[in-house]
Amino acid sequence: MLSGMSGGMLFIVFAWLIGHAVLRIVPTAYKPVLMVRSRGIALALSAIPLLLAYQLYEVVRVVQSQFSLSFQEAASTVIIQHPVGQSWFVVFTVTVFLGVLLLFPEKRVTANLFFVGVLLLIVSVSWVSHGTALLGWQGFVLNTSHLLASAVWIGTLLMVGWGARPLTDGLKFHRWFSLMVVCAVAVLSVSGLLLMNVIVPEYVPSWALTYGQFLLMKHLLFLPLLLFGLRHLLWLRAEKPLSVVQRSIRIESVVGCVVFFLSAFMTRQTPPHEVAETMQVEPPAWSFLLFHPEGLSVFQQLTLSLTGWGIACLVLAMIGLAASVLSLRHKSLFVFTTSSLTASLFLYVGLMLSVTPVSILVDETRYPTVEAAIQATYEDKTSIDIVLEDETEETTTVIYTVNAHDFVIEKLGIDSETDDFYRLPAAMLTVGGTSVYDEPMKIRTFQVTDGQWKETGSNYTYVTFGMIQEPKETVRLQLHYEDGSYVTELTNGVFYHVYQSDVEMSQPVIDLLAEDGTKVDQFLPAGVEQGVYCH
Repeated sequence: MLSGMSGGMLFIVFAWLIGHAVLRIVPTAYKPVLMVRSRGIALALSAIPLLLAYQLYEVVRVVQSQFSLSFQEAASTVIIQHPVGQSWFVVFTVTVFLGVLLLFPEKRVTANLFFVGVLLLIVSVSWVSHGTALLGWQGFVLNTSHLLASAVWIGTLLMVGWGARPLTDGLKFHRWFSLMVVCAVAVLSVSGLLLMNVIVPEYVPSWALTYGQFLLMKHLLFLPLLLFGLRHLLWLRAEKPLSVVQRSIRIESVVGCVVFFLSAFMTRQTPPHEVAETMQVEPPAWSFLLFHPEGLSVFQQLTLSLTGWGIACLVLAMIGLAASVLSLRHKSLFVFTTSSLTASLFLYVGLMLSVTPVSILVDETRYPTVEAAIQATYEDKTSIDIVLEDETEETTTVIYTVNAHDFVIEKLGIDSETDDFYRLPAAMLTVGGTSVYDEPMKIRTFQVTDGQWKETGSNYTYVTFGMIQEPKETVRLQLHYEDGSYVTELTNGVFYHVYQSDVEMSQPVIDLLAEDGTKVDQFLPAGVEQGVYCH
């Protein structure tokens, strides 16, 4: 909760700064007079490393407790070696640079450098995003474009609505602002759709989960944002004084800030790449349970099927939308705001009442080999490379790569009569993002509360698996949990370890050991994965 709130505030600060930077480089005749002084901008800059410090603190505490280090020693280790610490240090350095630029507020070159500096802050945040981890450079470009477009749009609204005096010449302001917003909306839409296609390929089924609920709410709030934008476009073209629409701009900026908070809470969760698999580690969202109190099992998924109540709510949404359009030119801001937000609300309720749980078909086919059982999950052209098989009496654990990219651990059932293999539902954990072979070591820990990986007799099961290519002298690993340490062997360059606990645990710090037991390297945790797909 606290991390989500800090993330939302961070996005708002970014937007505020980029809005200030945009207005600083716009000629005086085409913008309102800014009321925000350098002291206020300096305060916003100082908030950035502080808001990012919560995530840094979480990692430092884990390292401190598991290695019995002082806080200072743990902090220096994380800042030097861990991606979260390295990212925080880069952000801190850039904010100091921007603070120095505030000492020269009237210089044109300073305004341009300030704009570039704020862009660097956004780039640094995008580099550790879900999109970047899943798609590499392509994801980085898409996520940067998405965040920059939203920050430019909402940030300028924030600055004009709350940090500037009313502008008397709305037409001059409209000439550049409206074009900028249209471009921002276009970039936001295209990049958002491309990212969603990769991060949440099962859009409707994801509505059962918290991530999917937040994503749906974001999309529905996009509707009133567009309506507000259209209203401002019409009023500015009519050469009305900006004081007439300033209250409307403020309301639109508040809706945009709500979207930022939803985005922040989404970034603190693992995207449901495979919804059926994710259900084994994550319960349905509380907002989904309001409409479907019976919940959803790991053997079900959602499908869109219009119902009577759902259709009624969708009709009410259309009425609200029509009222919003008819009141675009009306002075009454209350009628326009109420009707546009009501349209989004009824649209949400209508969609929630129109989704129905359906059973997932379970593959009961018996396969003569492990290879055949694994291949059945994928298309025929998919390349599967099995790295490790660990067979017990009833199941076999398989670690394999998909197209020399994704890294997967999966359980298969064994038929006691024929010794054939069969696929189990909710039995697969996947590490995506960059290719597993592109990193010297790739290790992840998943927290499981349901499904095939859940061990009986405990509340939580932690599955850690990975591939070690460097250092080459590694032959075994020692995993340090908060209540003890465990050793596991490296086989064919891979390993896995299953751990049970009645309380929630942090991801183990892992020592890489040589044949003689000496430590040759160490893996610092980035956090426990709550879903079944991560990067």
